[in-house]
Amino acid sequence: MTTTAYIPDPDGPWGTIAWYAMKFDGYEHFGEQWSDIAVRIRDRFDETSELPDNADDLRAQLFVEFRMDRFVDNAEEWTLAPSEDGALTWVANPDWGPQSPTQVRRRTMVRRLRELANYEPARYRDDPGHPARLNKNGEPSPTRSPRTGNGLYCIVWPEHDLLKLGLSSGGGDARSSSARGALRDYLAHEGAIPGPHTEWRAALPFMEGTTWGDCQRFELVVATALKRRLGASSASALGFEWLTRTHLEAVRWPEELAEPSEAPASGAHDAEILRRLL
Repeated sequence: MTTTAYIPDPDGPWGTIAWYAMKFDGYEHFGEQWSDIAVRIRDRFDETSELPDNADDLRAQLFVEFRMDRFVDNAEEWTLAPSEDGALTWVANPDWGPQSPTQVRRRTMVRRLRELANYEPARYRDDPGHPARLNKNGEPSPTRSPRTGNGLYCIVWPEHDLLKLGLSSGGGDARSSSARGALRDYLAHEGAIPGPHTEWRAALPFMEGTTWGDCQRFELVVATALKRRLGASSASALGFEWLTRTHLEAVRWPEELAEPSEAPASGAHDAEILRRLL
């Protein structure tokens, strides 16, 4: 029978295995003779490569071995070497790694635990109706639904050296309207009045019906490319989507938005699109 209880990858990070080892109380399982039992199991493996067939014994052994490291100061991980003045000092052992005896033994224990449990990682299965995707009303979240009428917008305030590039859906004006409101709030604190702005738009027909997550990723790619191409910087006082640069009135915005609105090559990844836009 397959279990979904988590067992780490035996070839994964050492820290993850150490964390997993601490999730089972080996002292309680082995009892007062925990040290003698652990030494016998360790020595048996070192001599014959054999391990217990009981999962609780293996987990207890894993726990005790990591706990015992505290009493020997992780001896295998460190070694004595002469310093510049000739004195011996502790340094990281260059031979410490997955091939060292301790790691081989403990990783083998984790591998054996997976075998005993007939372990299968809980890999992702695509299921749009999965309960984790539903909102409190038991309905799919609107942000995860396919989007239509996607398009880029770029609002430019040359007088304030500010611009905001974003992606909107549904053909509405909600996001650009929110941007204008954020600018008004910022300038109100500065005691200034918003100057005139120009707004440019470009439809994205090749993204029709895509998910909002893909829309957000594309928006970030295009904005990053534009930022680098214009030599702009982040206007963090307004938000991470805002950029600032002088002489914005000299930028040819229709041309800047034309290329990202063209359909990318089939199968193109964000990095490829970013390189093309740069």
